Amino acid sequence: MATVGAAPVTRPSPARARLRVAVLGGGTVGSEVIRAFDTVAERLETTGGPRLELVGIAVRHLGGARPAWIDEGLLTDAPAHLVAAQDTDIVVELMGGDEPARTLIAAALGAGKAVVTANKHVIAHHGAALEAVARRTGAPLRFEAAVGGGIPVLGPIASDLAANRISRIRGIVNGTTNYILSEMATHSREYAQALEAAQAAGYAEADPSGDVEGMDAANKLAILCRLAFGAWFDPDLIARRPP
Repeated sequence: MATVGAAPVTRPSPARARLRVAVLGGGTVGSEVIRAFDTVAERLETTGGPRLELVGIAVRHLGGARPAWIDEGLLTDAPAHLVAAQDTDIVVELMGGDEPARTLIAAALGAGKAVVTANKHVIAHHGAALEAVARRTGAPLRFEAAVGGGIPVLGPIASDLAANRISRIRGIVNGTTNYILSEMATHSREYAQALEAAQAAGYAEADPSGDVEGMDAANKLAILCRLAFGAWFDPDLIARRPP
């Protein structure tokens, strides 16, 4: 409602933009993102943001039990078709691993579609090539959750600290390692005991090599270095010292 003189004038509000979202991956992370989708979409819209609509969920197998909040009608086992679909504006990649995630992300960016991913392996190993595709098409590529999970680390480095000269990055960036070191320091446990406790608590995988041998941390460090120092480093060349 706007007022000109004494006469009230009603102006129609601009049409709310609609963004159609496809999620690749319906595992542990993907299913939780899907569960939160409606709540987040409603909150975003009520604060003046675009209206988000979930249009598809790509899974490895269509059969099997799934959480009650997942709409079976949105499931597909053809992620490439979902990425290429005309009614997909944003691709959220939560499959993990190298392939087919890398190819699907590249295809989405090549088609000018925004991509959000938590895939630290793909970003660390193929970030330079994916950035080049994103620049060519103007498609946004976002990967905040690849480092620090829900802790905003990458965004502040890329934006809030953009004018600063960062000289060093130091810290514990792997949750499993953090738990193990805390157990060893606080409870005087041996490494093997601390690792077993981490596995029992669900912090470490049955095969913890990616965490305890430093590959997870190397991937995260490569991503942090890109934003802090403006260059991509090969994570395979980052020195690691396994226990």
